[in-house]
Amino acid sequence: MPRPSISAVVVAVDYRLAPESSFPAPCNDGTTALRWVLTGGGGALPSPPATVFVMGDSAGGSVVAHHVAARLPSRVARLIALQPFAHSLRQNFVLNNKHIFKT
Repeated sequence: MPRPSISAVVVAVDYRLAPESSFPAPCNDGTTALRWVLTGGGGALPSPPATVFVMGDSAGGSVVAHHVAARLPSRVARLIALQPFAHSLRQNFVLNNKHIFKT
């Protein structure tokens, strides 16, 4: 039986961390990486992607992912936040008039 397939590219960004690099350095790194993907990855990708999801894990990664998605909202279909945000930062976030995170 043939296996189902999906055309997808997963890019993990090794963004700068504190305390060596302060905010917004991680968000700048994420935005640079997203722009690289959106232009086809300098020839590394077969073509620029039609749909982009941005994901962050834990408090720091989710905050960076949110800021990256907010900087290029017309290019990001959805934000996926795994174990999102520190308790003090919980609130509703909207991207392209869609709730992307709600507590």
